[in-house]
Amino acid sequence: MERGRAVTEFRIGDKGISYETYASIPQKAVILHIKSDTKLEGIRIWLESELKHQITEDKPEEILFLQNEAPGHVVPNYVEHNDPIQYFEDRKGICLSVGIKAISDEGKVLLKKGEITAENINELTVYVCMESGYKGFREERVEDFKLLNKRCKEQIRKVSGNLAKNLQKEHAEAWAKLFRRVKLELEGADYSELPLDKRLERIRLGGRDDKLLEVYFQYGRYLMIA
Repeated sequence: MERGRAVTEFRIGDKGISYETYASIPQKAVILHIKSDTKLEGIRIWLESELKHQITEDKPEEILFLQNEAPGHVVPNYVEHNDPIQYFEDRKGICLSVGIKAISDEGKVLLKKGEITAENINELTVYVCMESGYKGFREERVEDFKLLNKRCKEQIRKVSGNLAKNLQKEHAEAWAKLFRRVKLELEGADYSELPLDKRLERIRLGGRDDKLLEVYFQYGRYLMIA
């Protein structure tokens, strides 16, 4: 959390795989880096939503778009109604365009049939950018998905054309300014060498782990900032 990144490492058979994800404030993008010590096959990436949406593709730029439209009106859940989620042609809800692009220096990365596939790679970087039609209170909302997609594409171009080390440096500096404003230190033994499930089991059995409370406190701040 000190670096503002979520890192997951695991093994599948003889393959060691790591995921590193961070939401960059300066770049206005979510960046996922996948790395394996052996070749990966059959990676599939797609976008879906429970809102009214449409999937589109920009073949020349190899960007997959999810075009979301929020309901025009939602009846509160404490009111019985046969049609609580309502969409209107003349009064749309907030529109949102989500764009995703995957890049690798090796193997095959293809965009087809509403998904991105990757084959025969050791590393893959995925860039996700979003552009909302909401511009502020009393401001006219943008409902043209062509315009939202265009802005989203410009942001993806910018972030994907930057060097990874530069992106990480900019993110780390912006992150530190916010994250390091608050520090919490609790007394007690440090069980950070134990896996999380073992630490939680100790607490369920009546043990104390105040250092884990520090982690949850900072994790809540991490989610708010990210």
